[in-house]
Amino acid sequence: MVVGESDVRLEKPRGCAVFESEWSRVKRLTGSDDARADEGVAWVQELYDGLEVPPLASYGLTSDDLPTLIEKASVGGSMRGNPVELTREKMEGILTRAL
Repeated sequence: MVVGESDVRLEKPRGCAVFESEWSRVKRLTGSDDARADEGVAWVQELYDGLEVPPLASYGLTSDDLPTLIEKASVGGSMRGNPVELTREKMEGILTRAL
């Protein structure tokens, strides 16, 4: 599993409006008004598995590359819109599982 429930801390969103928007998306994806975080994670994992996304290692990346990837992701603008703050440790865990 690339992204696990422990990577998602929905109880600590950055902004309530953003959180509600993202939570509505999880509900739509799972088809359940009572959707839980683990169901959203399972939906993403099923999509990931179905797409047969190759591991990062197939592109030549190794664990030695992770600090650089994490640094670039941390300063990039794409992280600003994320309703869940990803620490460097969480990013390292996600990327390690994606290798």
